[in-house]
This record gives sequence, structure tokens and C-alpha cells, in this order.
Amino acid sequence: MPLYYRIIARRHEKTPFNFGRNGARWNPPNTPVLYAGSNVSITMMEFISILGTVVVKNKWSLITFDIQGTIPHLEPEGLPGDWDSRPYPLTTQRFGKDWCDSHASVCLKVPSSRIPLKFYPEEHNLLVNPLHPDFASLVKVHSVDQLYFNLNEWATGDR
Repeated sequence: MPLYYRIIARRHEKTPFNFGRNGARWNPPNTPVLYAGSNVSITMMEFISILGTVVVKNKWSLITFDIQGTIPHLEPEGLPGDWDSRPYPLTTQRFGKDWCDSHASVCLKVPSSRIPLKFYPEEHNLLVNPLHPDFASLVKVHSVDQLYFNLNEWATGDR
């Protein structure tokens, strides 16, 4: 089973699949979706590009987990035409809401809008529907590790 990675505030590491009600690229407000990555580097890159320098002001944890079963993915031709626009468009939010509401799958592989798809076809983001009826039986945490964006924090042992 492939592993996936998610970054959360360290204060929430006891509830690694906690979620808020805010919207993002693939979900409108009040449609919870967990965002993860296929490897640690894409997960960190996405996180830094969204939050910017504020990442050094907080303490973070890296959640490593797997999804049992087959993970569907979106083919490029199945993506909304403006899927990688910035700011993100309503079409991707509607797409994500429809996917969540359908309960078609617990998760869905989607490309990153921050890296050229043609150069990194195997790297992807993962949308996870925490309200899917099979979520608890298919999503399993492997580990929770402290993650440092502030190298001074790491170097001084302020953990």
C-alpha cells in the first residue's frame, strides 16, 4: 500500500484527521476535505506555497498514513479546464463537492497545480473525504512525526 503524507498543527496530532470547514481548491466551505501528498517533498512544497513564511512561526507534525483498496485518479482530460488557475476557480470546488457528496470513493488522486503535470506525472495530491462512510475502516495512520520548517528550532532542540 502506498503511503501518503499530511501536515497538521502539532497541537492537533492526537486527532490527525481532524478537519475544519474552510474551502480550498478542491472543496467549497462546509465540505470538508483532507489534503495530502504522495511524498513528503510535494506535501511540504504545497504547504509552504500556501502558507508562506508563517510556517516558521508554528509547530507542525507530519502524518504518514495509507489508504486500503484502490485509489482512483483524475486523468488530465477529466480535469476542469481551469483546474490549475490562481486563484483557484469555483469549477474545482464544485467538482470536489460533487465528488464528496457522491461518496464514490474515500480518496481521489489529483495533480498539483504548483508543479508542471507533464514533468511529474507520478507525483500527486490526494483528496480524502473524512465523511465517507468507509473512512475509518480504510484510512490508517502509520506514524506521527515532528516536522520543522524553522531550522533554528531543530538546531536548538526547541521541540
